[in-house]
Amino acid sequence: MLYSKLAHAVTRWDRKQSARKGYNPNALAIYLGRVADVCASVEAGVPVAEAIRREFNDRLCDYLIRETA
Repeated sequence: MLYSKLAHAVTRWDRKQSARKGYNPNALAIYLGRVADVCASVEAGVPVAEAIRREFNDRLCDYLIRETA
């Protein structure tokens, strides 16, 4: 469930970013890898918000924490 929620959130984020100058076409794959890392950390007992902070930063981090709250 957490993976699905985060995967949908990063996909929405990537879709918005794709219209911007300097967009990285590999970003979504990178984000999904980080989502898998977040889920592994949560399974190991790390709180969700802390796991997201470990893998993401800046506005995307804040966005994902809001999406999972």
